[in-house]
Amino acid sequence: MTFGFQFPFYGNDYSQCRVSDNGYIILDGKSPDPKWDANENAFKSLIMIAPFWTDLVFPDDADNAGIYVKKSANAVTIRWRGRDYHFEDDVVNFSVTLKDDGNITFKYGEISTTNRVVIGISNANQEQCTIIDSHAWHEDVSDLDSPTTFDGWSGHDDIPFSVPSPLPDWLAINSEGELAGIPPEAGDYSF
Repeated sequence: MTFGFQFPFYGNDYSQCRVSDNGYIILDGKSPDPKWDANENAFKSLIMIAPFWTDLVFPDDADNAGIYVKKSANAVTIRWRGRDYHFEDDVVNFSVTLKDDGNITFKYGEISTTNRVVIGISNANQEQCTIIDSHAWHEDVSDLDSPTTFDGWSGHDDIPFSVPSPLPDWLAINSEGELAGIPPEAGDYSF
């Protein structure tokens, strides 16, 4: 899917993404394999924005089930409204908005799932990865027949992200937080 603008993410600009039916977008590189297996280790190795990576289905008989896209000149919103793969009565409804200034917002409606979940943003490395929350299929491995519910996300407050821009090559920051460097030319610099 094309955005219609350049989206800055960890120092790179993206004009498109791949939208998964499992609650995430891939900006570049590989996709998870298998795509439904939401786990933190796989997440950290991907260039992914995951408002709610889980195993979703979109039954024909479910009200308003689907993936919806709304675009404007400077933003795109992708909304998933599906059902939990294992329990099709469980509704999962959420969205992500990407803006041309690099801001990201996750929004949540009704959420009910016992499935694996990862929520966060990742640039395929440990230092540029934020995991807000995650959930395994079984919190109690002694009872594999009774998956645990992933609570607290229905109507959750919006989660805004502002991905920091990298420092220019000529600028360094020391352990005390002091900046040092010589700009290549006079002017105003944003980072």
